[in-house]
Amino acid sequence: MSQDVDERGLEYYLEPERYEAAFEGRSADVEFFVREALAQGGEVLEFGAGSGRVTLPLLRAGVRVTAVDLSQAMLARLEEKLCAEPEEVRERVRIVRGDMRSLRLGERFGLVLGTFNVVAHLHTRQELLAFLETAEHHLAPGGTILFDSMVPSSDELDADPEELFPCDPFVDSRTGEIVLTFEGFAYDPARRLLTIRTVYETRGVRQEGAPLVLRQWFPRELEGLLRERAPGRFQMTADYGQETDLTDADMLVVRVGAPPP
Repeated sequence: MSQDVDERGLEYYLEPERYEAAFEGRSADVEFFVREALAQGGEVLEFGAGSGRVTLPLLRAGVRVTAVDLSQAMLARLEEKLCAEPEEVRERVRIVRGDMRSLRLGERFGLVLGTFNVVAHLHTRQELLAFLETAEHHLAPGGTILFDSMVPSSDELDADPEELFPCDPFVDSRTGEIVLTFEGFAYDPARRLLTIRTVYETRGVRQEGAPLVLRQWFPRELEGLLRERAPGRFQMTADYGQETDLTDADMLVVRVGAPPP
């Protein structure tokens, strides 16, 4: 099933293999979302499914997932990876190309997820509210909306846009070569948008990748919006744990309960 969608701004995701290599060591969020899905029970609606970094572990754990993403390239990669999974795993997933601001499936789920900072692609307050409305539209009575949001880093916000910072290298799955990776950051405080440049270097040759533009949702701003949209129905915790002191958090986890009938 697909929706009328617009892929502007998603050029960064046109090379799923590089994306996967960059984040293959990240696991705390995956383990968290799997635990939550198993505790909730029932089918899960996941926004930001991408190439399946969270989706596949959910499926392997026995969870049925409706996996939604806007990027055709990432969803194609997910379908490719599913071909290597047992039939019982493949049967648990439905893939939907759609927009988290406007999707309407006509179904309800006990758990609606927004995984791996997908809300950073919502660049305005109106867009984040539209996502919350979409999530609530699909939420079963007594269900939960759960999403994570990266806490803005002063090192990135204050960085010189001309400076490049080394990241962990990775092995190109297509060539077997080691790829050195560098990132640069340019912040627009008026719109609270961080543009991330990625430069790849193989055998001394550098290539600049597509930029990634992420909305920086500061904890107090996010809390204020949630107080208006879901008063008394939300909780914010730090780094996939139970800590409510967000002072030193790298990631926020936002939990929103279903609205009253």
